[in-house]
Amino acid sequence: MTISCFLADEGQLRQIAERLRKVGLYGQYEEEAHGESILISVETRTFEERATVTAIFQESGITEFLYSDESAA
Repeated sequence: MTISCFLADEGQLRQIAERLRKVGLYGQYEEEAHGESILISVETRTFEERATVTAIFQESGITEFLYSDESAA
């Protein structure tokens, strides 16, 4: 499952990337620029990883994010 959200700025991206690094999920995220917005997506494999990423996003001020499951058809 992938958890994605749009970030307010590059500072927020650096904050989230550092937190992902600390919990061992740094290699599981991608960032994309969409105009002036930054989209970050984190690939999770377990419920615990999803809970960790959700907490990191919330602690960074993210209130809206999207869950997507690539295996769903």
